[in-house]
Amino acid sequence: MCLLKKKIAKAKANKLFRQVAKASGSFKINSKKITKGKAKKTNNNVSQYGHTETVSKIPRQKELSLKNVAKNYGRAICKFALCSVGENYLQQHAAELDVNIADFKNYLKEKKETLDGVENFRELLLIRGIESQKLKKHKLLFQRLCEIFIKYFSVNWIFGGKLNYKQEYLRLRFKMLRRIQNPEIFTVIR
Repeated sequence: MCLLKKKIAKAKANKLFRQVAKASGSFKINSKKITKGKAKKTNNNVSQYGHTETVSKIPRQKELSLKNVAKNYGRAICKFALCSVGENYLQQHAAELDVNIADFKNYLKEKKETLDGVENFRELLLIRGIESQKLKKHKLLFQRLCEIFIKYFSVNWIFGGKLNYKQEYLRLRFKMLRRIQNPEIFTVIR
């Protein structure tokens, strides 16, 4: 917990530094100076002031932080449904839907291994008309367990785990919840 507090404090200090630097007119990124204002660009990204201008790498970082979101959330939800923490929720909702718990756990163990991205996660949630009644109930039960995990357990999973982009995963919780509640619109997460 202390490590997380230090990271948050460092991020806030860095953000404050950037805001102050932007207000003063220039700041450094990767030891190259970017001048704010009306500078004409010439060849090779060199401004009229003689400084090289660079583009921030934030879009690439954001792309990397969102790369495995669906896979990580999906596997965490499967683990939650199979472990003792989710057992009470599983029993309660399985009784409502008249689902055999052992069959559901076997189904989830099989699907957990093949869960590699948005498509597979969506397939676990999307109920189609041509599927058997048993499979429809399994998917509905999984959907309910997903909602419970996102609402009540995801914050603990995010900050207690080894995720590198904790803030991004925290920010995406409600996007994931909306996609779980409406799997028809479950698409790429941005």
